[in-house]
Amino acid sequence: MESNTKLIASDCLKEVAADLIKGVNDPLQLKELLVLASIAWNESILNEGKERERIQELLKISQKNDAQLSSLEVLEVEDCLVKVSELRKKQYPDIRNIITNVEVEQKGKFNHIEVTSAPAK
Repeated sequence: MESNTKLIASDCLKEVAADLIKGVNDPLQLKELLVLASIAWNESILNEGKERERIQELLKISQKNDAQLSSLEVLEVEDCLVKVSELRKKQYPDIRNIITNVEVEQKGKFNHIEVTSAPAK
């Protein structure tokens, strides 16, 4: 049963993050975006009602650490992450697993995405 839940959480994360990862083929960039999406996913479970503020805090820290991120890029990513959070709550309210790890491995022309999750406490 546990592995079934992991599969469902993995598929759900990829679905709600679709706009964020659309057209991204670089495995490292894809992993970075999926990690951000997993944070938004987790915030929607652990800090319901405060997701937007927590996402804004995270992106401010990211922007300080990466001078290449423009304010426009930060706003676009913020909108996508808030959408991830909202979609998780709307489409998958009963899936309460937090994402604990995201791995991306390039296999030929395709990227294999593996997501690990665990029940929220």
